[in-house]
Amino acid sequence: MMLRLSAIALLGLSFSAVAEGQHWTYEGQHGPAHWSQLEADFKECSLGHTQSPIDIRNAQPDAKAPELGFSYAAQPLRIVNNGHTIQVNETAGTLTVGDHVYKLV
Repeated sequence: MMLRLSAIALLGLSFSAVAEGQHWTYEGQHGPAHWSQLEADFKECSLGHTQSPIDIRNAQPDAKAPELGFSYAAQPLRIVNNGHTIQVNETAGTLTVGDHVYKLV
């Protein structure tokens, strides 16, 4: 009897996990090749081309480079468990390079 109740409980939990939907994975139909098609918010995933980290170990600093300016204001954070990670949402700051201001997202 206890085994049967455990099996029913486990089955119920698996249905609730499926009901929430699968955001993305690293393989199959929800893998990287399909991320841009899973949700409208993921459309940016199809715009990159062979992206990888930049290795700048051999770069020399430019003494004439413009000064960098960072602007952050203390803001309340919103923390969300999205099913894959813990996501922290905050108001974006800015980065100023010379006369150009960039929004940090």
